[in-house]
This record gives sequence, C-alpha cells and structure tokens, in this order.
Amino acid sequence: MRSGLYAVVDGVEYPAWLNSEGLGIYLDHAGPRPDGWAWVTEYRSYRRVPPAQVTEAYRVSTSAMLDDVLVAVDSVDALAHTALVRAVCPRYSSINDQDKPPPHPLLKPAPVSSYSIDWIGVIPWDRLTTATEIVGKVDPTAGEVSYDNFT
Repeated sequence: MRSGLYAVVDGVEYPAWLNSEGLGIYLDHAGPRPDGWAWVTEYRSYRRVPPAQVTEAYRVSTSAMLDDVLVAVDSVDALAHTALVRAVCPRYSSINDQDKPPPHPLLKPAPVSSYSIDWIGVIPWDRLTTATEIVGKVDPTAGEVSYDNFT
C-alpha cells in the first residue's frame, strides 16, 4: 500500500519528501542504518538526492474501504504494515459530534479546527480492501504535481 510522495532512484522506489532544498528519499529498515544514509528514527533513514538521479517522482493519493466505511489513506508504515486513515464524508464532523458514534469502531475523533473533526485511526493493511490509487507525476526540480496523465 502506498500514499504520499515517492521517487525512483537507481531503479528502486522510495518514500520521498520535497521542499525548497530539493528532493530527499526515505529508507525504512529493520536492521542497522545503511552507509550513506542519515538517521531519522531507529527504523527510518534518509538522504538527499540530486534531481538528475531521480528517474521518476510521483504523488500517490489512496482511498480504501474499512469494512463499509470509505477512508482516505494519509500515510503508511511499511514496516508495521499499517496505514493512518481518515473517514471520507463522515456522518458527524462538527466539533460538537466528538461524543457521537464513530463511522467505524477503529476510528477516533481528531479536532481539525475549532469547529470540525476528522475520524482517524491507524489500521492494519489487511483490514483495508478495494484500495484505489491516483498517481500524479512530480517534477523533482520544480516540485509541481501534474494529474493530467494520472494512472
């Protein structure tokens, strides 16, 4: 399962980030930090990549079903095989609805602003079905996303 920005470097797809300083890639690993990578956490390292080394970059937006609830996948944990999801168009979304029944028992209210909430949860991948990806190409030099030819 994927969600977020990705870059292909040396034929390998990596989760990535893009900011004013350029493109960087993440490597999720269970063992020691590989040579040439900087430490982020015990299980995640990163390194900056010159745009010329990026074969392809794209942003993936993913939706899936959590039983009978449509959810947007905000991020994934490749090692734990979990996804941070939020309900799409929940029945209750006002800040005053936090005590109402959630759209799914695994989702909890999370304030978004002083007047609204999202219903979010960290869900094992095997609980999500019918995953649909929309992929937009990213220009790693400009940081622009194009959904003109999405797949």
